[in-house]
Amino acid sequence: CDRDEKIRVSKYPNTYSIHSYCLGHKEFITGLSLLPSDETVLISSSGDGTVRLWDYGAGIQLHVIDCKDSIFPLKMMVFCI
Repeated sequence: CDRDEKIRVSKYPNTYSIHSYCLGHKEFITGLSLLPSDETVLISSSGDGTVRLWDYGAGIQLHVIDCKDSIFPLKMMVFCI
């Protein structure tokens, strides 16, 4: 992934040969990781406030977790020491 909302799946060193795309995020991708218990599942996070699970080989979205409601209220809190 780059600084856009797309995840391109390819195999090094032939990165020009795209095997699949994982499409669904609305903003930039902030992180990628393989699920430790099942390395056929990719986990991605994004500036759109979601975490998504993918069958990255097929480019299929498996699940979406919307974190906006739990993250953005924390930005509005003011802490005094």
